[in-house]
Amino acid sequence: MSKKIVAIGGGENGRIKSDGTYYPFKTKQIDMEIINITVKNIPIFCF
Repeated sequence: MSKKIVAIGGGENGRIKSDGTYYPFKTKQIDMEIINITVKNIPIFCF
């Protein structure tokens, strides 16, 4: 069995702005791709 580590970073995803609103989440597409490369029905992952 091969194991994979995928590391990404940066951005302001979901952080609260000074005016009380939130920065948008922009990583959904890459998050879903990371889940897909596990090739498992129930992947184990940490965001």
